[in-house]
Formats: sequence, structure tokens, C-alpha cells
Amino acid sequence: MRLIALALCALLAAGCSSDQPGRGDAAAATTDPAEAPDRDMPKFDADSAFALLRRQVEFGPRVPGTAPHAAQLAWMQDYLRSRADTVVVQSIAHRAKGGKTVQMANVLARFNPEASQRVLFLAHWDTRKTADSETDPARRKMPIPGANDGASGVAVLMVLADMFSKDAPPIGVDLLFTDGEDWETDDMYIGAKHFA
Repeated sequence: MRLIALALCALLAAGCSSDQPGRGDAAAATTDPAEAPDRDMPKFDADSAFALLRRQVEFGPRVPGTAPHAAQLAWMQDYLRSRADTVVVQSIAHRAKGGKTVQMANVLARFNPEASQRVLFLAHWDTRKTADSETDPARRKMPIPGANDGASGVAVLMVLADMFSKDAPPIGVDLLFTDGEDWETDDMYIGAKHFA
């Protein structure tokens, strides 16, 4: 987790423009974090990330159309609205196989929304409805808890949201939580496609 946070912070620092005299566009465009403008980077709270991961798993599998899915959506919206400058929920009425419509939602949390220079981080928050890669055939039809595939990425972005609420980023940052990415093997990336 700390390595991911450091990489994200380094990416942010590298993409930020500088206020320092004599450091023009070439300095702002550097990808070397050591050459980035002097800025104290807030510390990533790995314990908080793990607690946020655990909270998501406690909802149960977050399969679109289920109560745990609805509970996580409400929880994420509350969490992000208390931290981000703007939160936009994109409702998706996905027509699944057999003609059934399944409700899904992307959540976009924006920091410094007026900034023209922006960076987008995303993670999906839904979980697979079947564990089709499970080695035990008896468990293949069960939904997965989604601790690693889903909750871990969401937890990292939520900690970043907390960090940005306390120390506003110098550029625009968008955190996108996509839905329907793991719907079915031949029907995936629904939220990302909808956002695009």
C-alpha cells in the first residue's frame, strides 16, 4: 500500500507546476520526483486504507443489483461528499443478458475542479458475481468477497480523498470509482465505457 501511495504522490508531484522563479515549463514537465517542486507530501495512512478495505468487505460481495452493492454506494457517496469539492454520480441502467436491466453507478470525486491541468485515478468498486477462477468447483458459483479485486484500489483512492481534503492538490484531481467492471466475463468494463 505504501509503495502505491508513494508512486501516486510522486506522479502528482511530477505533474505539478512550480511557483519557484526560474523554473519554467521544462521543470514542470519533469517526470523525476527528485526534480519536482519543493512540497511537503502528506503521509499515506496504510492503517486507514486497511480499515476502509475491511469496511467494504463487511458489506458482503458488492454485485450490482444487490443490497451490499447499494449499501457501499451510499457509504462511498457520504464519505466522498464530506471530503471532495464535487461528487458526481453517474447512474447506469445496464441491459444485461436476457434483457434484464441492472442499475449500476460510477462515482466521480473532484478536487480543485476549476483547474485545467488534471489527473484521473480510478478503481472499480463492484465485485464478481461468480468465482469462476476458483480451484474448488463447488465454490465457482459463489460471489467473491472482493478484498483485493475491488476494495483495495477503492481504499487507496478513499485515503487519497482524505489526504486531498486536508491538503488541496495544486492541480485538479479526479477520483473515479467505476461500476460493472466485473459484471460477466463477456460483458465487462461497463462503468469505464460509460464514463468514456
